[in-house]
Amino acid sequence: MTDRRYRRNLLTLHRLLTEHREWRLSPAQWARAGRAIENLGRYLAAQDAEGVNAVLRQLEDVEPGSRAVTRIDDPGWIPVPEPISIRIVELVPIIVEQLDSLGVNGYGLSDTTAPPSPATAPTTGKKPPTGGPLSLGTHPPRGGNLRPDGTDQGPGRAR
Repeated sequence: MTDRRYRRNLLTLHRLLTEHREWRLSPAQWARAGRAIENLGRYLAAQDAEGVNAVLRQLEDVEPGSRAVTRIDDPGWIPVPEPISIRIVELVPIIVEQLDSLGVNGYGLSDTTAPPSPATAPTTGKKPPTGGPLSLGTHPPRGGNLRPDGTDQGPGRAR
């Protein structure tokens, strides 16, 4: 397996696993997912690309997005069991480390990664808009409706 495919599989696993708290699966599906997650830990430790690929396929088979229709109120679908959730939370940083070691960084993979500050954000050479009632980063007052002339005399605010 190429490094490129391995990186893509790790990125997909990262996406799937960081969404695990939203999953609703049957107990049998959680059992399969749990076994796959345990195998994933071993494959990541060994950097076994084929094993990681196999786990990805198993998780994609049970992942909620793979089902065409799911009733939200179906009592057969349950949230992630705590032991599986704990193991997933342990594995996500390992996936991020491997992605970093493969040169995939800067994609906001860490939950602690903050967006760049305006001082460090890349520039486009364009100046941001300034002034005026609708300048970047400003909003009209709560409940207000700005008129074309810039006054805030919407319904219920007549002066």
